Amino acid sequence: MCYGYSSLFAAMLRSVGIPAKLVMGHSQYVTEYHAWNEVYLNNEWVTIDTTIDSSKSNAAAVYKNSDKYEAMRVY
Repeated sequence: MCYGYSSLFAAMLRSVGIPAKLVMGHSQYVTEYHAWNEVYLNNEWVTIDTTIDSSKSNAAAVYKNSDKYEAMRVY
């Protein structure tokens, strides 16, 4: 499910000219192999995890602490 969220989010951002990466690896937020995004906003890459955000009652995307993620593959 996380791969589906992350790949769709990256495709949507790229379609409107916002640089985005689909990243796969490990996160302290989940126990399984995971996927999330890095998005270039305001001259910096920020980590956004749409899977984690989808389970929150406030649906706003929140920047995540990139130190809690370990990238294994980047697309």
